[in-house]
Amino acid sequence: MPERNIVTYSTLIYGYSCNGLCTEAIDLFKNVLHLGIPPNSFSLVAALVAVAGIGTLHLTESLHARIVKTGFGASPFLRSALLDCYAKCHDPKKSFALFSEFSKPDLVTCNAMISGFVYNSLFEEAQLLYKQIRAAGFDPGPRTMMSVLESCAGYGSIGLLNRAFELVSVKDVVTWTIFMGFLLEHGQIHKVLELFDKMRYNRIVPDKIAMINLVGACALLGLDIWNRQETYQIMLERREVLIHGKPFWVVLLSIMILR
Repeated sequence: MPERNIVTYSTLIYGYSCNGLCTEAIDLFKNVLHLGIPPNSFSLVAALVAVAGIGTLHLTESLHARIVKTGFGASPFLRSALLDCYAKCHDPKKSFALFSEFSKPDLVTCNAMISGFVYNSLFEEAQLLYKQIRAAGFDPGPRTMMSVLESCAGYGSIGLLNRAFELVSVKDVVTWTIFMGFLLEHGQIHKVLELFDKMRYNRIVPDKIAMINLVGACALLGLDIWNRQETYQIMLERREVLIHGKPFWVVLLSIMILR
């Protein structure tokens, strides 16, 4: 193994964090401190990702104090990560307090705060912040819009959900699919079918999740999906796609039977 320095350790900590090994990541970070190796901004972000993964507030506060002590407190990148960490530890007040310290928060920071509100079921606050960043001239990206869609769904407003979706300037297959899922979850079955047709009209190739949403909607309405020639052709084109080790068409048939 190459010489162990803060770069090597930071990479390992981040790797553990991103693969769900949050406890191991935190233990390694503590070991780095025990060895007397001063952390850098990347190792601190990696540690925050790990702490956010297990949602431990006192560790977040400890990292916050260390960030300030080591002089990294002014880093927008670190403050955004810290903001997200507090939100994941169910302390949206501290998260918003950090957000308020930004004189001109960028889109990444705004998205982190919106996601934090949604994570803590503060849907009204998420929508209010979204309106503010739109008024400030920001063009929200797909990730921001996903958070907004979640807030609209959580708030129980299909009207808001529709308006938020229409505001997305560039809709990729993920955006369409997630919106279909929200509609299906809220019983808007006919809307799911309409959205799928609109998706195809816009030449967006549906993925397997979109197809599962479609089959679920058809099953709930008692429709014969096999009589939809276009849909049948799409399914044939994806017959080799695997979901949890099973062929795509087997999964679809299973859903139809279970429904």
